[in-house]
Amino acid sequence: GVAPFGGQNHAAFWSDSAASFVDLHSFLPPNYSSSAAVSIWTDGSTVLVGGEGYNTTSARSEALLWRYTPRSPTLSIKGKKRIRTTRPRHVVKGRAADADGNLAKVEVKVGKAKFKRAKGLAKWRFAAKLRPGKNNVAARAVASTKRKSRTARMVVFRR
Repeated sequence: GVAPFGGQNHAAFWSDSAASFVDLHSFLPPNYSSSAAVSIWTDGSTVLVGGEGYNTTSARSEALLWRYTPRSPTLSIKGKKRIRTTRPRHVVKGRAADADGNLAKVEVKVGKAKFKRAKGLAKWRFAAKLRPGKNNVAARAVASTKRKSRTARMVVFRR
């Protein structure tokens, strides 16, 4: 698309939220006075945006192609990665982020159970139900673009 900046049109790209907005024009050399994005294509990992820009040096509009590779979200679990307890639950806490501004949820699972949604986003928490013995806990962040962070893991031993 196009967004006006200081009286000039700038090619722009965004997905899902205003936080994901990218001013594509900012990647052009200074001799381009305006630009517009007119087509978009993705293979699931890379986004290609086609458009045009006015080059003041050559005094003409020129075809442009921007290449954008979205980044996956990140996630970390706070504290020790191996814990012993006698309690039937353990609150797992951590932090998550998405540099593209598309963080949608944090999911946690214990053992072979399905992932369940944690409370919070950037600062999240999850009350994990523990079985006696070894409990493998896995957590991941998910962006609205369906990209996932690497899975963070910890082990909780319940006596």
